[in-house]
Amino acid sequence: MEITFLGTGGGTNEERFKTCIFLPLNEKNNLILDVGGGTEIINQFAKAKINPACVNHIFISHTHFDHCLGLPAFLFYLVTEKKEEMPGKMGIYSNKRIISDLKEVLRITGAGALKRWGDRLIWIDTGLEKPVRITRDCSLLAFPAKGGQELKEQDLSCLIKLSRLQKSILFTGDTTPNEYLEKYARGVDTLIHEAILTHKNVELAHRHGHSTSQDAGKLAQQAGVKQLVLTHIYRESIVKEKSLLEETMKYYSGPVQLAHDFETINI
Repeated sequence: MEITFLGTGGGTNEERFKTCIFLPLNEKNNLILDVGGGTEIINQFAKAKINPACVNHIFISHTHFDHCLGLPAFLFYLVTEKKEEMPGKMGIYSNKRIISDLKEVLRITGAGALKRWGDRLIWIDTGLEKPVRITRDCSLLAFPAKGGQELKEQDLSCLIKLSRLQKSILFTGDTTPNEYLEKYARGVDTLIHEAILTHKNVELAHRHGHSTSQDAGKLAQQAGVKQLVLTHIYRESIVKEKSLLEETMKYYSGPVQLAHDFETINI
């Protein structure tokens, strides 16, 4: 199975699109993790030569603009430009609070997309630490991205299990080191972990709900993950991408790479 990174940048990175990851599940089901930050999501699909109409499952980790604001443009594009190809139903997975906020975002900015989709939009509350079935062979388990101190369930990470392939993927979203990551990262095949800064700026990173490359490397090593992929990258003028990799490799002895837009990674 191959994962395609359509967006790998942090919110203010001018050179990268914002977080959006494409996972083909089977011939009839495709999942994206977050939807980036705006209308450029349509361009990203075009450049990657992926038909956006093949997507019928979307997981949203939280409502920061760089993770969710591609949703209105994506849904509007499908319902207006891809009527004959668009999926019969679209599953959108997140917790109750995020779902409520997403509906409001669509109401305000979606140019009628919410009404046009109607009951073809299926809103699935992931709950907490309860596996949700996406397909017969794929389940998604969401948990708090900031750990037990996050009282309002504002941000999510997720663990995806692909039973037919006997593979697992953990997507951190925007996170800080916490007990849930330590629990669910154990032995995963692919850990997709944000790494916004190096550890010399750890206080800044953690204060804003983000992780460092050292955080990612330590977690991957302790959890025994099979491969680590760094994403959600700050702009090069602030932190050198090479330094993120170098710091990670000091703490993680397995294979690690820093994802780029349109890059495909085998799991």
